[in-house]
Amino acid sequence: MIPSLEDVLAFTTKVPGYYSEQEIAKLYEHVAGLPDYAHIAELGVQYGRSASVYFQIAQHKPLVITLVDNWSENGLDARLNFNDLAVRFNVPFIMFNTNTTYAARLANWPIELLHIDAGHDVDSIWQDCGLWLPKLCQGGRALFHDYDRKTPDGITEVFPGIKRAVDFWCRGWEDLGVHDTLAVRRKL
Repeated sequence: MIPSLEDVLAFTTKVPGYYSEQEIAKLYEHVAGLPDYAHIAELGVQYGRSASVYFQIAQHKPLVITLVDNWSENGLDARLNFNDLAVRFNVPFIMFNTNTTYAARLANWPIELLHIDAGHDVDSIWQDCGLWLPKLCQGGRALFHDYDRKTPDGITEVFPGIKRAVDFWCRGWEDLGVHDTLAVRRKL
């Protein structure tokens, strides 16, 4: 039996990162609802906060997990923290320690859940959407972190390219809402 949301939150909120409890809960919901052997791909691992959700569920439910991060901007501390998580949970996963562009050429399989949280500049997010969203199977879900994230005054978008890219690339898809800054879309 997969762990409860409460158990996952208790662990995951202690992992460094920028995922809020609301975002963790929504990610948990979508991962827990996947069928056995569903393929998850995450672009941008950083410290592993969101990956820890997959790992906790995968200890009780077979999942195929692909993670992509080159840690060029996140530094050694982030990678070491992630490595500690991987050892702790000891679930199989595919790791592309490279950029998302190169990894997209290697990952030639259908994906049921795609989590995009790598480069936040306009060019990177558009490129990730263009290369990875076609790999999402029909009915698959795409999750985009930092969608419409605002400055503390609530006025200025922090990463304006993300909202524009998601709205463009996911036109005609089912909008499953925005949970804090986690936008969820289902490919029709």
